[in-house]
Amino acid sequence: MTPEQHRYIRRLAKKYRIFFKGPISPEEWPPLHKDTFSNIRKIGEQRYETFCASIDIQSTEKPWREKTRHRADWLARRAALLRRERRNEAGWRFGLENDVFGRFTIEVACYEVGTNPPFSDRAQELIIHEPILKSELPKQEQPDRVYGLQQTKNFEKLLSEPVVPSIDSNVVRKPVGETIKSSPFPEDGEPQLFPFLIVEAKSEKGHDGFDAIEMQTAFPIRTLLKLQQDLLNTVAEHESKDSPLVWFFANRGDDWRVYCGYTAKKDGVVTYEVLDLWNGRILSKDGALQLLLIVDYIFDWARDIDRPSILRQLKILSTVDASDAISLSNDSDIFSMRGYVSNWIPPPPSAQEVPDVDILDTGEDQDEDSLLAIPVPNTKLGVVRSASIIESQNALFDLVVTSTFFTFFSDFCVFTMALVCLEQLDIDVIKDEEEKEEEEAEEEEEEEDEEEEKEKLSVVNICEEEEE
Repeated sequence: MTPEQHRYIRRLAKKYRIFFKGPISPEEWPPLHKDTFSNIRKIGEQRYETFCASIDIQSTEKPWREKTRHRADWLARRAALLRRERRNEAGWRFGLENDVFGRFTIEVACYEVGTNPPFSDRAQELIIHEPILKSELPKQEQPDRVYGLQQTKNFEKLLSEPVVPSIDSNVVRKPVGETIKSSPFPEDGEPQLFPFLIVEAKSEKGHDGFDAIEMQTAFPIRTLLKLQQDLLNTVAEHESKDSPLVWFFANRGDDWRVYCGYTAKKDGVVTYEVLDLWNGRILSKDGALQLLLIVDYIFDWARDIDRPSILRQLKILSTVDASDAISLSNDSDIFSMRGYVSNWIPPPPSAQEVPDVDILDTGEDQDEDSLLAIPVPNTKLGVVRSASIIESQNALFDLVVTSTFFTFFSDFCVFTMALVCLEQLDIDVIKDEEEKEEEEAEEEEEEEDEEEEKEKLSVVNICEEEEE
């Protein structure tokens, strides 16, 4: 970006009310996001030497926690190697990016065949701005990477529902997906919905500093915030504590910064504000640890706060009774959203009890079997339940889904089949032993009868001889 382009973009950003505020004090944070921002600041105080993964009741369900220090150590050593090799932008991205954001590619320990993860990412794809803005920009941006929500069956259904009359008074009720815009990318294949994280990288050898990276990403951040704000405005007649939020990661080599963009209203006019929350160098183990913990935190935020919020707002658009919007079921093609990974690990052969599973809270007291379309049995070898009502938790960072899952599934099937075969074998052996015992008893009876006959014949012969 030339100095002239940089100045033009800066003026244009001001025109469209985009403001980079720097590391402002907590007193100036927006009230709705104070807790979130405070948590990021606390993570920035963690130190490698004193960090210890918390050990609590969920430790067995979150085993990747114990590997956080190992991941940080590896990341710091990897960054040092790339720096010695004087890598360019692509080298830094390909060398580190997938490992830094690994939590977004692996949601649980294993996916059920045919299911989808809750998030998707786009790399260097064109973001479509509104027509007026598009005409003023010197070129269209293609961020290095953008993370957003995967379109699942739940999203697809809600977007295809007609909007309620109170929102769209037209005689012909349009689908929700035609009333609001949900993706900033061209319509080609399955869309990425309401993106919430942007990544932009530069080489440390380049001349562009973080100021240039901010200006390059200013309008993509605005467009992503506007998607969320427009959805919120559409459901504004209903009370909502939701507020748009977009995360922004920028790095020059090993130097990383974490920003957060949000909307604010001043005199009735929406502004788009971006503040610094953390910065550090991943050459140090402290910096590497803090960066990984921040990514883990944002993953949890996206799964537990952002995604349910978007689903709830979309349901409001197609639901006459707004109170019904709180009752959302899990997507049938998402393997899990919350729960316990250990429940999906087969117990050892000596285990006598089947571990409990979390059943989706429907707001009513009912037996879990009543949620299923067909009856299913409880057997000695396990409990059969629908995947759509079972929730599970997060994944081991290092888990390779494509190989480990199928190995696990294969071992599980072999183990189960072996138990069935052994049980059948025991039955067959018992039957054989019983038949053998019956045959031996019959042979003994026959031998006894023969002995008795022989004794009778012997007595008769003796008597005949004495008479003669």
